[in-house]
Amino acid sequence: MEGHTDVPCPNCNNPVNDRPRAGDVTVCLNCGAWLVPDGDTKLRGMSRSEAEQIPEDVQSTLIRASRLILQRGSAPAPTAPLEEDPD
Repeated sequence: MEGHTDVPCPNCNNPVNDRPRAGDVTVCLNCGAWLVPDGDTKLRGMSRSEAEQIPEDVQSTLIRASRLILQRGSAPAPTAPLEEDPD
């Protein structure tokens, strides 16, 4: 699968523009699914048992990324930068 791009997400069929290799995890930017290479030209959803084997800090990052993607889909994107809270 190395070097292949624009593979459709098996969950939502959105093109995934990435170059995943064996052992990589890709997050679909449309639906937040965790994807892994499946052969030379496809992606598949990561199984629960595979996800449980990922180090906890990586799991946390993937969870946060997926949540942000899903939130983005249900709320309009901000039009101006967010203001920082005063300390």
